[in-house]
Amino acid sequence: MVSGFNVEYSGVGFAIIFMAEYGFIFFLRYLTVVIFLWNRKILIFEVIIIRIFIILVRGSFPRFRYDKLIYLAWKGILPVILFLLIFVGGIIIYLS
Repeated sequence: MVSGFNVEYSGVGFAIIFMAEYGFIFFLRYLTVVIFLWNRKILIFEVIIIRIFIILVRGSFPRFRYDKLIYLAWKGILPVILFLLIFVGGIIIYLS
């Protein structure tokens, strides 16, 4: 099995997509640390630790196909969320 953009883009095109993807990860991790952990003195160390953790998780777990993710969202998660919404809404209406 191969991923689509690895086949369609070769050489420099793939390198640019790959660098953009990981650059975005680095930016979001830095932004997360700045927003939530801004009062600590070891800011850069925390950014590096969170980056390493995200890269290890992304590299360790397999990527899912989009059709399977859509199936999971529509057939698995959405009915549970709708049930909980109706159930909790009913409890709130009943108690008030």
